[in-house]
Amino acid sequence: MTAGNRIERKAGQDAGEMMHASPSLFSRLAPTGLSAAPLIAVERDFARAAPLLREFERANPGQLFQRLDWVAAWAETQGRAQGVEPVIVILCDATGAPVALLPLGVRNWRAVRIVEWLGGEHASFNLPLTRGDGLRFDSPDAAKDCLRAIGRAIGDVDVFSLASQPRAFQGRAHPFLGVGETPLFDHGYERALGGSGEVLISRILTGDARKKLRAKEKRLGEAGAIKVWRAEFPNERQAALDVFLKQSAERFAKAGIANPFDDPAAIAFLQRATNPAEGPPAIALHLLSVGDRIVAIFGGPQDSARFSGMFTSFHDAPEIARNSPGDILLRHLVASLSDAGLTEFDLGVGEARYKRAYCDRAIPMFETYLACSSAGFIVAKALQSKAIAKRFIKARPELLAFTRRVLPKSLV
Repeated sequence: MTAGNRIERKAGQDAGEMMHASPSLFSRLAPTGLSAAPLIAVERDFARAAPLLREFERANPGQLFQRLDWVAAWAETQGRAQGVEPVIVILCDATGAPVALLPLGVRNWRAVRIVEWLGGEHASFNLPLTRGDGLRFDSPDAAKDCLRAIGRAIGDVDVFSLASQPRAFQGRAHPFLGVGETPLFDHGYERALGGSGEVLISRILTGDARKKLRAKEKRLGEAGAIKVWRAEFPNERQAALDVFLKQSAERFAKAGIANPFDDPAAIAFLQRATNPAEGPPAIALHLLSVGDRIVAIFGGPQDSARFSGMFTSFHDAPEIARNSPGDILLRHLVASLSDAGLTEFDLGVGEARYKRAYCDRAIPMFETYLACSSAGFIVAKALQSKAIAKRFIKARPELLAFTRRVLPKSLV
């Protein structure tokens, strides 16, 4: 059986094989020279790649930032505004069966073509979708050869700039560890779920902490009936998104921190991801209301296995804020996720008190910079130097505070 014939076989022949796809799904199959993935295909059309993307996301529960709804929402809004061309890379075995899928994008910076993960700064955990035992290489050199084969298949690539990658995720090491690796200062934070939500909360929070939260919730309830809920209908999602944008803009402005949602393309991404014209939302919105006011929001991608907190906001009116609406919402959210049968949750990447309070596992993060040309070598070194400088600054609070005062917000 040839590779081309294998690709043409229909899904469902063997539950363990992931055979599907018509030839139209793939631009081409080309050799890579790699033992782990001898053949490669590149698809630039989400519609043609969708069936395979859906199968891979079903085989990889919890990899929320590689799901079709999420990457398409970003690529077709903010990614397009930034000039990012989506390229879905499919690595195949010697018979043509797909073994890994990478949702990547290409952007042009002056005369340099840069490959990155789709999702930009909003994607917390970037890694390939895989089948079976995952994508494993004998050495970092083999992983480097894989990336360069991907660069050749995409065409005219100068440099890979792969951000926000977990060193290990759901028990598996990232396949690109050791390739142009630059450790990040910030970690991701996660926790396993399971069993009764109230029992889980009793293990996470001390009795004194739970008592204080109950007292705050009672005081908050004096202003109106308290409701913890998920926005399910279009009008609810739109109302929640409008509140989030207002609350977050006020919060970032007061803190003197760059607002990642302060541009029309970012808002378009959130609009598409939280309240799509059709289909399920890529980002779930969990809410705390007091009377008819939404006073706290947690948003993030969610599937049957995992919730990943992307953003949060809360009402800053003194009578609301002093009663910690964000903490109250998070306490109920974690309990409800466990009751619903999810197995893990995380609160994204970056330091915050509430993350350490609720999560018991830190996820070390790294970035990959790999040159594929002489121009790419210069850019890779510049990007790597910037990442090292940011790590150095973030590790020194006084220097970080000074830097935020004197440099543009976007640089720190």
